Amino acid sequence: MFRALTQLARTYATKGLSEVYDDLNFTPTNVAIRQARDKPTNAPYRLDLTGAVPPPEPDGSFTFLAVGDSGQGGDVQGALGRLMARDCGLRSAPAHHPPLPNGQPARFIAHLGDVVYLIGSERFYWPNFFEPYRDFVVRPTSEAEFAADPKARFRVPILPIYGNHDYYKLGHVIGFLYNRAFLGAPKRIYEALLGSQTFGQGSDTGRVFDEVFIADARAEATGDPFRYADATRIPHRYYCYSYGCADFFALDSNTLDAATGEEAYDEAQMDWLKSELDRSERERPDAWRILVLHHPFLTQGANHCEERTIVRIRESLRPLVKGRIDLILTGHSHTFEHLIDEPTCIPILITGGGRGMDPHIVEKVAHYQKKTLWSWRGRLLRRFRYGPDVRRTLGRSARAFAGTREGAYHYLRLRVTPTELTAEVVGLVLRADDNGAVTPALDGNGEPIGLAPFIGRHWRPAADDSGVGTWHRAPFRFTFSRRPAL
Repeated sequence: MFRALTQLARTYATKGLSEVYDDLNFTPTNVAIRQARDKPTNAPYRLDLTGAVPPPEPDGSFTFLAVGDSGQGGDVQGALGRLMARDCGLRSAPAHHPPLPNGQPARFIAHLGDVVYLIGSERFYWPNFFEPYRDFVVRPTSEAEFAADPKARFRVPILPIYGNHDYYKLGHVIGFLYNRAFLGAPKRIYEALLGSQTFGQGSDTGRVFDEVFIADARAEATGDPFRYADATRIPHRYYCYSYGCADFFALDSNTLDAATGEEAYDEAQMDWLKSELDRSERERPDAWRILVLHHPFLTQGANHCEERTIVRIRESLRPLVKGRIDLILTGHSHTFEHLIDEPTCIPILITGGGRGMDPHIVEKVAHYQKKTLWSWRGRLLRRFRYGPDVRRTLGRSARAFAGTREGAYHYLRLRVTPTELTAEVVGLVLRADDNGAVTPALDGNGEPIGLAPFIGRHWRPAADDSGVGTWHRAPFRFTFSRRPAL
């Protein structure tokens, strides 16, 4: 018995948190998701933003925002939403707000998944999404209105994708045990720690996300794009859209972690992506092509680094996107990271700062990078992080600095022109009281304070790939030129 328990502990010690949730039946299977959310149609799942947003600048340039993992709710999340509302022109910007590039407001928000935490239950949507982002919301205007009709309408397009938490539910065994009377005390302790009541709740295989964000009548097989202006909702769990000089491909990465030939392989989504990439290259050869998904190809986040799901998604998508995608935008890992996927030469921006950076994740990564890499996960880190073509940036954790804290909560502001794409991190300035409670820093008018460019630490590896390197101060602003030929 002791030997079996020891082996079980070792097994879960080497797994990422998402993998543990999967094993406990927190996550529906790929097959269950497709059966519940897909319809038997050959619809193109294209989104037409005409009429929903002002036209881009004459040369096709525009600005948009990207945020991920914003589902926690609370005052800090609400302050981040107010910063984003300024960038979208929904709130007046005080003098201390970081100026917008070219003075143009952001036209839409690409939400990178995990709209709510901890699980995709109805009870979390109002306090964790609609309330913090109320500046963007036309309806629902109250929790009662949401309960009566969950369909959302927005002033500025919010274009979300499914994150893993948007699908989460309680496993049948866990839900049964923790709802027993004799386990009432552990249940109450669990809920007190999480600040939520999750037992007996669930996403119903993503049904709630579907009802809030996805159109009732999905795009039919006519080939016509779905008009966002008609409903301010999206056509399907994966979809594409064009604006200005860029084409976006938004995926549901939760079902992309299986190989060709396996029952769980999402052949429909992969075929759709290939078809839409072909169309983009044929009809708009000079457009930027941006891939939007929740799970990153790579991450330094200690709880997600090289977990099974991420490895399999990377293996599935790499052959399809190599030489065809200019930028990958993801969330999932609660850090900010700028990486380059060496085999495809595609830059990756990870922004999980809607949730705030997890101090223990950042500290573990710093440990891996500064110390001798002896663990299995350390070796995997070394394999792709110390190559000469891999760039890494790492943000500040809230625990790393006393007093004012900048950027633990953040989003990306992206400026796209025909020849360049510039990404800038906008962080929320936080303050901690004597008890360690973190709150938004406010100015004299009670408005939250943003900071950009977000200054953090940049890890520069040694040329000999020895694992030895140094930290450098660096601005969190990046400019990408057109994709180089491979």
